[in-house]
Amino acid sequence: MSGKTTCWSILSEALNRLHKEEKEEKGGGDNIKFNQPPIKVEVLNPKSISVEELYGAFDDQSPP
Repeated sequence: MSGKTTCWSILSEALNRLHKEEKEEKGGGDNIKFNQPPIKVEVLNPKSISVEELYGAFDDQSPP
């Protein structure tokens, strides 16, 4: 109950608005500072995949 869902939801909306406003202002050219695609949120069930698939795996025994 710490507001994690609200936090990422508001952040994604803000980033999408910034992207849209700047694209409209600049006309969608190469001079856009906020050069990032719009945010698309996809919620997944962390129990449906392994920990390695979710966070990645690190094998410290293998040579560099």
